[in-house]
Amino acid sequence: MPPTRTVLVTVSAALVAALTVSGCSSTPNQATVPATTTPAKEAPSAAEQPTSDSVCGLGDVQMTGGITEAPEVTWELVGTTLAPKDPAAGPGLQDDDGLRRCFARTPLGALLAAANIMASGSSPALVTPLTDRLSAPGPGRDAALADLAGRVTVGDSTIRYEIAGFTMSAYDGRNASVDVVIRASNQALLAQMIDLTWVEGDWKVALADDGQMRTPMGAVQSLAGYTAWDGAQ
Repeated sequence: MPPTRTVLVTVSAALVAALTVSGCSSTPNQATVPATTTPAKEAPSAAEQPTSDSVCGLGDVQMTGGITEAPEVTWELVGTTLAPKDPAAGPGLQDDDGLRRCFARTPLGALLAAANIMASGSSPALVTPLTDRLSAPGPGRDAALADLAGRVTVGDSTIRYEIAGFTMSAYDGRNASVDVVIRASNQALLAQMIDLTWVEGDWKVALADDGQMRTPMGAVQSLAGYTAWDGAQ
């Protein structure tokens, strides 16, 4: 078992507390055990099918579905972590400060959004932009930004981790839940459920009203039940 220590992953001010894991226990956090993918609902008629309102013009829209196999993507370094990219699903924008955003309204777009959010957390410089631009508007974002404003430091730039796997437990085109597993530098596996909502033409994190993730991060013993996926291989 990895040595007992605190692993702090800077994913955003909203994620700091959720991503602080003491002890890297070999007992899985029950909240992070992957759930069965929600069965696809009947596809909407052409009249009901939403048109794309993507902030960067990505045209694909898919209101049902899921992902059970690792998609083939390009991996690029963000902070200290490799992050996935697909020309049709995003990220379609990279801001001057390095924040990657704008993902397609599809299961793949939601997966890429979740993975890029996790990867962006490896760069302390992206914490404020990430919280401000990729959290859904509301009390949760307000609380997270207020917490950020009161911090002297938001993370340790020496912490390294890589994306190791995922499972998509829910998707309906309006909301998505993606459980992303990361492998810390001490080889511990940590899983974070990221709840996303489609708003302002992009996938954004739906936070609890206190500014924290809705589901806390927890240790998992293995990738059993997840789809293995990383850019290091």
